[in-house]
Amino acid sequence: MTSLGVVGRLTLVLLTMAVVVSAMAAPWAIGAGWIASKAATTLTDTRCDVVEQPLPQRTTILARDGRTVIATLFVQDRTPLALADVPTFLIRALVATEDRRFFEHHGVDLRGLARAALHDSSGGGTQGGSTLTMQYVKQVRYYQATTDAQRQQAIVTDIPRKLADARCALDIEKRNTKSQILQKYLDIAFFGEHSYGIATAAENYFAVPVRALTLPQAAMLVGLVRAPSRYDPFVNPVLANQRRNEVLTNMVETGDLTRADADRVAATPIRLATQTPPIPREGCSYASETVVNAGFFCDYAVQWLATHGYTQQQLYSGGLRVVTTLDPKLQSAGQRAVWKTGLRPGADYALVMPSVDPATGDVTTMITTRRYGLFGQGATTDPLFTAAYAGAGSTYKYFTAVTALAAGAPAGLSITTPGNVYRTGNCASGSYVVHNAGSYPDTMPLSEALPRSSNTYFVAMEDQFFGCKLKPVVDTALALGMDRLRQPRNDTSAGSIAEEVVKSEEPTFTLGQDPTSALQLTGAFAAAVNDGLFCRPTPILRVTDPSGRSLPVKQAACTRVMSRHVARSVVTFMRADTHTGTAAGYFGDWYAKGGSDVAGKTGTDNDAADKDNSALWFVGMTPRLVSAAALVDPRSPKQTVHDLPHMPGPSVGREIFGAYASTYWLAAYGDVLQTQRWEWSVTDAEPGARPVPSVIGQERGAAAAKLKAAGFRAIVFPGACGSPLAPGTVGYQQPPLAVPGTDVSLCLSSGTAPSISGPGSVPVYRQYAPRSFVPSPHSTTHPPATAPPPAPRPPKPPRSRPVRVPLPPVPPIVGTPAPPGD
Repeated sequence: MTSLGVVGRLTLVLLTMAVVVSAMAAPWAIGAGWIASKAATTLTDTRCDVVEQPLPQRTTILARDGRTVIATLFVQDRTPLALADVPTFLIRALVATEDRRFFEHHGVDLRGLARAALHDSSGGGTQGGSTLTMQYVKQVRYYQATTDAQRQQAIVTDIPRKLADARCALDIEKRNTKSQILQKYLDIAFFGEHSYGIATAAENYFAVPVRALTLPQAAMLVGLVRAPSRYDPFVNPVLANQRRNEVLTNMVETGDLTRADADRVAATPIRLATQTPPIPREGCSYASETVVNAGFFCDYAVQWLATHGYTQQQLYSGGLRVVTTLDPKLQSAGQRAVWKTGLRPGADYALVMPSVDPATGDVTTMITTRRYGLFGQGATTDPLFTAAYAGAGSTYKYFTAVTALAAGAPAGLSITTPGNVYRTGNCASGSYVVHNAGSYPDTMPLSEALPRSSNTYFVAMEDQFFGCKLKPVVDTALALGMDRLRQPRNDTSAGSIAEEVVKSEEPTFTLGQDPTSALQLTGAFAAAVNDGLFCRPTPILRVTDPSGRSLPVKQAACTRVMSRHVARSVVTFMRADTHTGTAAGYFGDWYAKGGSDVAGKTGTDNDAADKDNSALWFVGMTPRLVSAAALVDPRSPKQTVHDLPHMPGPSVGREIFGAYASTYWLAAYGDVLQTQRWEWSVTDAEPGARPVPSVIGQERGAAAAKLKAAGFRAIVFPGACGSPLAPGTVGYQQPPLAVPGTDVSLCLSSGTAPSISGPGSVPVYRQYAPRSFVPSPHSTTHPPATAPPPAPRPPKPPRSRPVRVPLPPVPPIVGTPAPPGD
């Protein structure tokens, strides 16, 4: 090396000293030399370009109890610490090894920096000279870099970079105490094996909190700071042991440890918590096994946050504490019970069953036979609960019934469809023919048609009561959160499903043949249980930042979609479903054991050939839990039913129906719900309610004036309703009792009464049912001989006894009961 090069490097050392001394305002700065002083003045006026920002931290996702960890999200696995939790011997080991003059200098060690520059001047490259504070500055630069070039520049070890780091180190020392700097250093330092910060390193290598580290463990971790990969104890145990012992020797040299103690510790082997490197358990694929199969819910919660104002950086680096709505006990108990039923995770058919608290919309479980993950039998990360892939069958009759009730249809509204066949006559799309399964009475009231799920009744209701003007029915479904209807039916669709149904006047809408999300359907039914208030399903209770400050959670407010009268009426009808309707045969043991009233609605979709059944649905409801259970093949939703345990009948595609899904609903929730007792609200029993004067047959204006005089507000239904009264006069009104000041719904007559339509010939939509029936000891109807299939635990024969909680009065059943099979 030339003498000019040596002089130049030595000048840089003097320059460095001049900068540092000037910044520290030492009295002897004047003697540093004119050239150095001039340069020092220039550099002293330069501001530090490093801005300290919060370090990336792991986000923790918790169950609704606020304690049970579901999963962690991170880019850097880091948990901040309090310096008070760090053992004193770890701090002494760090200082003895990395910066022995740490407590004496002001961020820059002049002796060390000059020694490093002189060593470099001999041709060996820059050596040492960086204090703990300067190392901290370098790491801040590195982790704030956004490009590879910036990251490479941050770790350059030449003199200009050391000068820049020195400038920043001095500033940081002015703003922080030594203890604060130590804490920041221990939080930002990388210790290898995905361990950012000493707290995570203690967990990953030794499975202990920082405060529980021993001296041998602390010495090994301090040794990793210089070169985490080189001294990785999992990869290079010999080098790791040598480096640990070097740290112990450093402590002896600084007087922090006796030679005898150092030798004793050096003689002990390194004992790690695991034999192999720890796997970074990041994300929903590594959801905690404390809550069984919680990965699907975790993924749903993360995606929900990402679409409700939270950025990827916040979620994966913000150190958030996210308390979700997941009920860990209900989820784990239900999931274990379902896995014992015989439904195999790897089977074609999967059970998908979310639940919500109807009062809040909180999603409390996501139970399925699939396992969340990328590998293994039945493993998937598909959004089974939010995706729409199979038709939900007759569960859509709920939307038609709610809309009819909102228009003023009474519980006893009767429609006649002779011979269990109905052909539409008012739909612009042409004539549709629909059949019932089995034998139904020709004339049925609404209160009976819904729990017994008469196809002909509800298609006739669309055709005759609504005149096939289906916008009010579709709007009801949309208002209840059925958002899949806002999307195109397929790639060739010109508009959304909702637009096509309304424009084409498709009477099969009530038969639920379009793809449906199990979670959306659960939320829709929950509104009826919640007295007509729809609370959109949500997975999040609260979010806080690392300081404990609450962050906004953009929850949609609950909205009133139906009146209390309508909500309570439709719930009353659906309570009959588990007593005398389509699901009655599966609830005999439940009521025999004293279970409270469960409301329900079944649904069955058909396969692509319209010959056999493909998707089985049951929506079960209690005042605090609503859950839609769907048995579908997510990859082939029109596949004929198969691969299910205990399938009844020789021709399973024709002999198994939506009510079968209630088996798994009871398996998942039955044990918990059997310990609870509840009562349903009674229709038209609000305090202060009084009779509403009848305005049936009156003109719209006169009817509104009469209701106003009585203290009520008239709300006119958007569309005419089938009635024999003069067109434009009030054909229907509801409720019969109301609190003064509340709304009374009126529907104007179309001038045509719902009545009789002759039987057709070729069915467009067919539904098959069992051929024979046996009496049920717990009701006056006849459930199918094949129901129920064996549950996880063979049910005890039901005892002959009256229903424990009698249903509110409904019109008497006439004729032969229809088979519970929808």
